[in-house]
Amino acid sequence: MNEEIGYENLLSFEEKWGNKYPLAAKSWMDNWTNLSTFFEYEDQVRKIIYTTNPIEGMHCQIRKIIKS
Repeated sequence: MNEEIGYENLLSFEEKWGNKYPLAAKSWMDNWTNLSTFFEYEDQVRKIIYTTNPIEGMHCQIRKIIKS
């Protein structure tokens, strides 16, 4: 995926879900310049960026279990 396709998908999201999730849609639209920097990275780096949050979530769950 490239920046152009990402922006087209953002517009599609805003059209489909903008009424239901107006704050998210507005935030993403208003901050597209910052969000689009994601596309400056190579595919491998982008995968690491967007998989970091689920990994951190798993680590959080493991820490909760270990503390109990």
